[in-house]
Amino acid sequence: MTQLSIGLTVALGGAFAALAAGSTHPKKVVRVAVPRARVAVLVDAPAPPLVGGQSSAPTPSSAPVAPAAAPTPTYVSPVVVSGGS
Repeated sequence: MTQLSIGLTVALGGAFAALAAGSTHPKKVVRVAVPRARVAVLVDAPAPPLVGGQSSAPTPSSAPVAPAAAPTPTYVSPVVVSGGS
């Protein structure tokens, strides 16, 4: 009787497992890709407006300025020393 109940339990478990596995997978839908023609549209854009610049004759007030010198690093001893008392 025990072997029969174990066999029946295993068989029912397998049947329910197969039923559950079959219900989670929907039918496979096959989609056919329809090729579509792509058309490129080229648009002639107007040129961007010109930005007003300096005149060709340099004036004394618009003379080029030399770039500033890069700052030099300063080396300072640390303020806090670990482990000292």
